[in-house]
Amino acid sequence: MEETNKRFSSKERAKIISCGIILGLLLIFFLVSALLQLFGVHIIWRINWSWYVVFVTAFHLSEFFITAVYRKDELKFDSYLVNQSPEYEIAMITGMAEYWIEYFFLPVLRYHWITFWLGFTLCLGGGLLRAFAEIQMQGNFNHHIQTTKQASHQLVTTGLYSFFRHPAYTGWFYFSIGTQILLNNPVCTVLYAGASWYFFYDRIPYEERLLLDFFPEYESYRERTHVLIPFIPKVKKPLLSSRV
Repeated sequence: MEETNKRFSSKERAKIISCGIILGLLLIFFLVSALLQLFGVHIIWRINWSWYVVFVTAFHLSEFFITAVYRKDELKFDSYLVNQSPEYEIAMITGMAEYWIEYFFLPVLRYHWITFWLGFTLCLGGGLLRAFAEIQMQGNFNHHIQTTKQASHQLVTTGLYSFFRHPAYTGWFYFSIGTQILLNNPVCTVLYAGASWYFFYDRIPYEERLLLDFFPEYESYRERTHVLIPFIPKVKKPLLSSRV
C-alpha cells in the first residue's frame, strides 16, 4: 500500500478515492432501488433507470478493480474509464438527456417489458463477458492498443478466446447498445449501435495487423475463430511494428 501511495500525487489519489466513493454510493443506492422496484415498491423513477445506473457504475468500477489486480503498475484515475474520451462523455450525456426528455414529454415510451429484458440481458451478458475476458487476459489486456511487443506479452487462445476473438470488445459492443435498449431510447439505440460499430470497425483491423506482426501463430488462430461484431473486415497484412 505504501508503494502504491508513493506512485500517486495527492491530487491523483484524491480523484481516485472520490470517484470510487461516488460510483460505489450510486451503485448501492440504485441497486437497492431496483430490487425494491422488483418487489413492487413505488419509486418516482422507473426501474429501467435504476438498472441503467447499476450497470454503468458497475462497469466503471470493474474496469478500475481489474486493472488494480492484474496491472497495478498502470493503475490511475483514468482506469475508471469515466473520462476515456470526449465522444464517450457526449454519448453518455445524450443518452441520459433522451431518456429524461422522453420521460417528461413522451412517457408512453419510457418502459416496455420486452425492451427492458432485452436491454437487461445485453448489459448483464456484455458486461460479464468483458470482465471475464479481461480477467483471463490478466496482464496482457490494456485499455490502450500496444504498438510495441513487450517480452511479457502472450497470445491468449484458450477459454473465451478459443471460441471467438476480441471477447472484451464484443462484450462492450453489446453492453453499450444494451444500455440504450434498457432505457427504451429509440434515437440513441441507433446512434450507439452505429458509433460502437464504427469504433471497432476502425480499431479491430488495426489491432489485428499488430497481432499478426507480434505473433506468427496469430494467423492460424484467426483462421479458426470469428469476431462476433458484425461486418468487421479481415485484414491481410501486418503493420510491421517494432518489437522488444
